[in-house]
Amino acid sequence: MLSFSRIIQIIIIICAFIYISKLDKQVETFSKTLGIIIPTRKISYIDRRYLKDLDYYLKNNYPYLQYKFIIVEHLNREYNKGALYNIGVKEFDCDYYAFQDFEVLPAGNANYIYPQRPQHLTDINSKCGDCIFTNGGVILSNKHDFLEMNGYSNKLHGLADADFINRINLKFPNIPRCENNVECSQVNKGRHIVNYEEQFRNLVKLPGYNPRKYMNDGFNKLKYKIVHRQSLTNFPKNCIILSVHIFPKKYTPKSDLL
Repeated sequence: MLSFSRIIQIIIIICAFIYISKLDKQVETFSKTLGIIIPTRKISYIDRRYLKDLDYYLKNNYPYLQYKFIIVEHLNREYNKGALYNIGVKEFDCDYYAFQDFEVLPAGNANYIYPQRPQHLTDINSKCGDCIFTNGGVILSNKHDFLEMNGYSNKLHGLADADFINRINLKFPNIPRCENNVECSQVNKGRHIVNYEEQFRNLVKLPGYNPRKYMNDGFNKLKYKIVHRQSLTNFPKNCIILSVHIFPKKYTPKSDLL
């Protein structure tokens, strides 16, 4: 029969093994750089409290993680969210990216470590105002996978989110999804609510739409001009803001963002 001291030693060894195994999973993340890309129509739409809350969350949960906020402001009249995400990746060479709607704040089991394949950081029941994040909210992808999918569509104004999900499903079926990990950070004014079900219905209505066909357009055909680049002192220190014009100015379907 084992002595009490021997049992204690075994328990300590088991606990140490569990701790080391969990640490090993994050070692790769500690050596990687995360780019958190947040698209917007206007800088004034971005709540500074939201950025500070997200910054606080990451520092407390991932103290060794290197990350930067990349806010991309669209100066064109018609909002092109997909192209803004592409620009964020083009301008900042990070190992992986979080494509983040600004009203989404991580909570619970949100996992920002380096992903081996694309993954949702929101579950199917996560809500923010009137939006159910069936497919979006926050999507994490390493740079290699993002380029393999050719990024987001530049042509599908207002439908790029749903098309990107289709691209992911073609390359990586059944991508993982976290559970109970998102909360709404503020009272939503309807500026960035995304109706994904409506997006998918509109995609089907497009003449000749096929996700494989539309993958020919994306990161590889991005055309834009940076009008202004700045880092604001009243934002987190690792926050860069780009104001851009995207060319050509207009594509087929109109945005269905509210």
